[in-house]
Amino acid sequence: MFFYPLIKYLCGKNLIFAHMARVIFKKTGLTLIVLLLWAFPAWAGEPLTLQACRQAAREAGRIDVLQQNAEDNRDAGKKLAQSPYQMKAGAYGHISYQSDTPNPANLTDFPFVIHPVSQFQYHAGFGIALPLYSGGRKKLAAQIDEVDRDLDLLTIDRQAMELDQAVDNLYLSVLLGKTGSEILQSQLQAVTIKLKDVQEAFDAGKVYRNAVLEVEAKIAALEARIAGNDAEVEGAAKALALLTGLEITKDTPLEKPELEALLEDAEDPALASLDLQLRKIELQKEFSRASALPSVKAIGSVGYGQWQLNFFDNNPNFYGIVGVTLQIPISDWRDVSNRNKMLDSAAEALQIRREEADKHKSAALQQFDSQIAKYEALLKGSQETVEKYKALCEELDKLTQQGRVPASDYLTALEQLSSARLDSELNATLILQLRLRRDRFISTL
Repeated sequence: MFFYPLIKYLCGKNLIFAHMARVIFKKTGLTLIVLLLWAFPAWAGEPLTLQACRQAAREAGRIDVLQQNAEDNRDAGKKLAQSPYQMKAGAYGHISYQSDTPNPANLTDFPFVIHPVSQFQYHAGFGIALPLYSGGRKKLAAQIDEVDRDLDLLTIDRQAMELDQAVDNLYLSVLLGKTGSEILQSQLQAVTIKLKDVQEAFDAGKVYRNAVLEVEAKIAALEARIAGNDAEVEGAAKALALLTGLEITKDTPLEKPELEALLEDAEDPALASLDLQLRKIELQKEFSRASALPSVKAIGSVGYGQWQLNFFDNNPNFYGIVGVTLQIPISDWRDVSNRNKMLDSAAEALQIRREEADKHKSAALQQFDSQIAKYEALLKGSQETVEKYKALCEELDKLTQQGRVPASDYLTALEQLSSARLDSELNATLILQLRLRRDRFISTL
């Protein structure tokens, strides 16, 4: 046939599509343009990408809101941690009535004008306290709070990475299922075309009825398998739609992910959390030592009212107080020693956990590498198998048309070709999935 080589080339050298095009052209006389339209599906718009699904899932899970809240809390937390070591200011007021007050005039025979203490007392004022030296506790408190905020961010990062992994698994499941359905559909179409050939041969008395029944049984089995596969794809698509908030069905076009575009130098939040906890313990030890150092504070206040110790004047007046307070801890060093012993024990336990986590991660990465190598070998073998079965199907197709071999041989080879193609797609998807999981591996502590 003159157009067959061209049709085969335009169909991407796909044996099944080329065979279907040749048979349809021979039996129906359809034009080449119709065949081209059939071979190349209509444009369905931009396909959905894995990156877009990840981003949509993060937005639906409000990861960005959680991260922004953590960043907003960072500044507020830093200021709160430094607050005890900053200037304090406040107003005060007092009013009271005392039913019994002493009369200082009864205590002396000197001719001074001494007023009795008034039963009604009141005064109000404004006071400040300014820490001048705190042993470095102000800076250390801010650093400790900074570590706490970083730990909060790591918790959110872990949540985001786990969400990405869930999206990856569902996306690849839908993609693999859709590819499987396409492979099975192409097999079904080829078997359907072969049924017409066998039916014509039966009508011409060239084959027995069992050949027709065998092909019909194969079609029924394929239809059932396709229906089951479509149901699985639909379920995975619904789960993916639930995570992302996007409208995704089994018919939504998906783009095959590019591994290089997805890989990133992602930090393991579990190991990073242990490192931050160790850093926090070191800061807490420094803070404990700083708390036993001398501290200096300036104080001052101004007020107005009745000063009850002034026996010579019972009129309200303004008064002021200024001073410097020096505090020298003595027994606090005993508490510092005990606290640091506890912190040292906690740091040692964390260091052991860190070393164990490193070992477990190295073992897990090694296992990922061995699994990837395994599926890469299987992929290479399955690709070679696909090519062999393509050639076999093409040869058996010719022989069945010549009546030299039964149609069952061609159907068996066609089924084996589909199985090999499914294995090839499965191996390629597993390699992609394993590499993504390896890149975003989270240690279990």
